[in-house]
Amino acid sequence: APSPLGSAGSPPAGVAAAHANSSGRRQGLMFLHHAANPPVIHRDFKSSNVLVDQDFHARIADFGLARDGPSGEKRWVSTRVLGTTGYLSPEYVTTGRLTAKSDVYSFGIVLLELLTGLVPIDHDRPPNRVSLTSWALPLLTQRERLGELLDPRLDGAVPLHEFMQAASVAAVCLQADPDYRPHMDDVVQSLMPLCKAACSPYASPAQSNHSSLR
Repeated sequence: APSPLGSAGSPPAGVAAAHANSSGRRQGLMFLHHAANPPVIHRDFKSSNVLVDQDFHARIADFGLARDGPSGEKRWVSTRVLGTTGYLSPEYVTTGRLTAKSDVYSFGIVLLELLTGLVPIDHDRPPNRVSLTSWALPLLTQRERLGELLDPRLDGAVPLHEFMQAASVAAVCLQADPDYRPHMDDVVQSLMPLCKAACSPYASPAQSNHSSLR
């Protein structure tokens, strides 16, 4: 049975990330935002709502909070702030203005979880690391400090350039200003090379250029 992304029953995090991200091209956030008419905003996109089976097929679950997105000349829809703390975009939390870019922000959080192995909010962490985003975002674009973010389970198992690419995608998805976040179709295109590498039947640790970030 499919398991929530990152749970004990799901595939290994690095591989699961690539496959889950790519499958969104057909049936995930990109479809909701760009193929549905009017567009649909999930509003509660998080790792536990991404179900991954052992064949790396992913699907988005729990559309209970989904809303039709803006149409025509409207740039956003105004609504009550609902969703899961730690995944909500800052502009949605402060203004109640909901757009597809709110889902893009949530996607960035999920990608950051996969890269770090950490949950978005954890009060058992040191005070400066309670919020994963506040701590990690400044590091995502600093190559010399990326090792501080890497999930130890992925160290040596993920090619350096792939980790850096995923980190750069997470960074742009998590921009505070929604106008600077990409659309979901652009996110999928950016991550597609990572999926192709992970999906390759010829890929193996011996054949890949793996480097440690630590």
